[in-house]
Amino acid sequence: MINYKLVFTKVLTLVILFFTTATYAQQIAKYASNRIIAKFKAAVPAAPSNAKASGTGIASLDALNAKFSCSAIEKMLPEIQGTDALHMNNLAILHFSSDQNIPNLVNQYMSTGLFDYVEPDYIGSCDGVEGIDLVANDTYFNSRQWSMQNKGTFSDSPSKSGADIKMVPGWDITTGSANVIIGIIDTGTKLDHPEFSGRIWVNPNEIAGNGVDDDGNGYKDDTNGGWDFTNNDNSPADDNGHGTNVTGILGANGNNSSLYAGVNWKSKLIIVKALDAGGSGSYSNWIKGINYCIAAGARVINMSLGGNNSSQSLQDAITAAYQNQVVCVVAMGNDNTSTPEYPANCTNVLAVGATNSMDQRCNPFSGGSGGSNYGSNIKVCAPGNIIYGLRYNSNTSSSYYYSGTSQATPHAAGLASLLFSQNTSRTAETVMSIIENTADDQVGLSTEDKPGWDQYYGYGRINAYKALTYVATGIDRSAVVGCNSVKIYPNPFTSNLSIAYQLSKPADVKIEIADILGQRINIINKGTLQPDSYIDGWSANDFPSGIYFVTVILNNSEKQSYKVVKN
Repeated sequence: MINYKLVFTKVLTLVILFFTTATYAQQIAKYASNRIIAKFKAAVPAAPSNAKASGTGIASLDALNAKFSCSAIEKMLPEIQGTDALHMNNLAILHFSSDQNIPNLVNQYMSTGLFDYVEPDYIGSCDGVEGIDLVANDTYFNSRQWSMQNKGTFSDSPSKSGADIKMVPGWDITTGSANVIIGIIDTGTKLDHPEFSGRIWVNPNEIAGNGVDDDGNGYKDDTNGGWDFTNNDNSPADDNGHGTNVTGILGANGNNSSLYAGVNWKSKLIIVKALDAGGSGSYSNWIKGINYCIAAGARVINMSLGGNNSSQSLQDAITAAYQNQVVCVVAMGNDNTSTPEYPANCTNVLAVGATNSMDQRCNPFSGGSGGSNYGSNIKVCAPGNIIYGLRYNSNTSSSYYYSGTSQATPHAAGLASLLFSQNTSRTAETVMSIIENTADDQVGLSTEDKPGWDQYYGYGRINAYKALTYVATGIDRSAVVGCNSVKIYPNPFTSNLSIAYQLSKPADVKIEIADILGQRINIINKGTLQPDSYIDGWSANDFPSGIYFVTVILNNSEKQSYKVVKN
């Protein structure tokens, strides 16, 4: 919440990603989101020749095509005359009318028994590029957005390589969805800033300029952006600067060769002005703002604000949001104290503390003042010191930054919105749990950042990549206590996977294999084993290529999961 100056540079995105416990590295697969490639079995009656997705005459195929809105079956190759040993004329592209969960489609279509194989339509590139890396190409990404990608070269303060939220590999999984709505309750936003082009929420049920409350939500002509509860009008413009900075951290357009990249590049932004030009606002306006966002269909609400007094009405508004599957992400406060602030001390919120470019709790913030609050209510931390961003009175300014838990909060809110973008059926509880369970623990000073949850860092500093690759396989944050080590190799693998583990005490051992959807596909029950080294294996010859999760479980409680790739 402390205002300073700023810088920023061009960015890139090389995708070598590191997984949980070992030093294995692998490349994230890139593929089209609205089509798959499928090779029909030779015995299947020439279904690819039918360019329509409906009425193929194959009941199981027609049912799947209808379920997933398959719009066309495109034959990839013309009829091949003469002997075709590989039956390549049975190869087809299945097109879908909207983006799909491709790994799920692959599994669903393969399960029909109609195909030799089904696979994503992968995207590649030439192997030679002259002097340019690829990531977000926003002007100041590489030089100033250390919170997203820290190479240890940030010039404004000491920095440590890797002290960031791992946003670059996270973007290779998702950059957001236009179907997800995010509410920002703050001082407003510069609505016409080019970095928010196409992103500001438009009320679909309100007619502009007719002076009528068409949708019956209590606000007339709230067509563009949201509502200004401070001035009671339909123009939530920023007259302070804080809100524009926060909104930019969360949702500035990315990879557009301009200024900065937000965490989320696609979702719609509801702007609620509930703080005045001096940065102050009443709880009643905050509550109105929360209710407004709920009614508009928001899944995430960012609240980079706080007061010193407990309030049941504020808690009730937060509870209503939670019950409507909305994640409220709130700032811990900047006074370097355990004295609670609200709504950070309300239940059912994700309360966020702030870290600096050395992965340490901000104490003090840049400029020598305050510090990130701590206490029993903290859930996670995120970068919040010297966070450059957009300016409320300029479309081109890049020279201002803020520091505070206000800046940490939109990093976490942005991640919550990406998790909803990835799977809109997730609950608020699930999203908060994923963020907590995948946070990087013990990154800060050992005097504060203790193993597991602690009052200074919560569960740790958020990790976007871990969160976006998390599946519900019972992944535990801690290592397997009864194991000295677990090794999974080779990774990637082609047919057989080795699972080596060394028990430190007698234990009942079970190994579970899950697919990318978190569905168990294999269980290896070993029974009770004595302290020793064991090697087990999984033969995956009958399973398609893709991403899988191997979980070693001791005594039905201690768990550790590993991500593997079958080529």
